[in-house]
Amino acid sequence: MHQLEKTDGGLSDIEERVLRELASGMGAREVLIHTGSKINVRAQSYDDIKAKIKAT
Repeated sequence: MHQLEKTDGGLSDIEERVLRELASGMGAREVLIHTGSKINVRAQSYDDIKAKIKAT
C-alpha cells in the first residue's frame, strides 16, 4: 500500500492498521506499507520495492 496524501509526520499505528486491513480484505497475501516518494512500478520490481521498504 502506498498512501500518497496526508502523510506529513508519517502514519499513525491506526492508519497503518487500516491500510493493512484494506489490503487483506482485498485478498492480499502480503502487505507492505510505503510512505515517501511515489513508486514507479514500471521501473522497479516487487522484490526491489520490498527490499527497499524492509531496509528502512
